[in-house]
Amino acid sequence: MKAGRKTVKSEEIIRKIEECAALGSSIEEIAFYAGIHRATLYRWMAEDQELKDRIEELQERPILKARQTIVKSLDDPEQAKWYLERKRKNEFSTKSEVESKSEIQVSGDVEVKTCSEDIIDEVLTKLKQKKFNEQKGVNK
Repeated sequence: MKAGRKTVKSEEIIRKIEECAALGSSIEEIAFYAGIHRATLYRWMAEDQELKDRIEELQERPILKARQTIVKSLDDPEQAKWYLERKRKNEFSTKSEVESKSEIQVSGDVEVKTCSEDIIDEVLTKLKQKKFNEQKGVNK
């Protein structure tokens, strides 16, 4: 088994990890954005409980913000109805749900409007390049 050099946990890498985690990104996405292997990030998290806790806390921020926004909007009857249809499905839902496991293929340009547009653009660019390189390797 070939072992590479250990990645240095620099301030720049930690900053990128925190930026991406604050968007609610997965560990794989965080590692990709930070430019490290996901195994390295998992190892760092296993060795550093503070880093692990920080990542988990940051990953929850978008969920908490979304909840806050929803709760603040409940004075609007349409928003209240929407909320109840999801939180009390048995009582208020007007739809039947069918669970399906399928993959979504994304092709072409994806436009995302957020305050962290640069980070998302960089991740999308890296993912597109990675997919292109993988396809190129398969087509050799």
